Amino acid sequence: MLATKDETLEMKSEDINNQEELFQENEVSSEEESTSHENALSEINEPIWSVVNFEQVLEDGLTYDEAVQKMKEAMEQKISGLCIITDEAAQRLSS
Repeated sequence: MLATKDETLEMKSEDINNQEELFQENEVSSEEESTSHENALSEINEPIWSVVNFEQVLEDGLTYDEAVQKMKEAMEQKISGLCIITDEAAQRLSS
């Protein structure tokens, strides 16, 4: 059975509407991705980072850049097992 011109136009219109919906969903995903990236960058600058080793928390309440610097200093002192983690995670280690 062949579709009439009106039925064909209606099907094409539905396809276009479906494609527009998919496009709008993808736009929202891109905006969420951008927001997520911005949040991650802002966390880097917040003083929520700790430098730890196998035995203790060496220093907490640092920005990520400060934590990297502290880690370099600790490496120069031959302290092993160094890692940068969030203060929240460091608190769990010391409990």
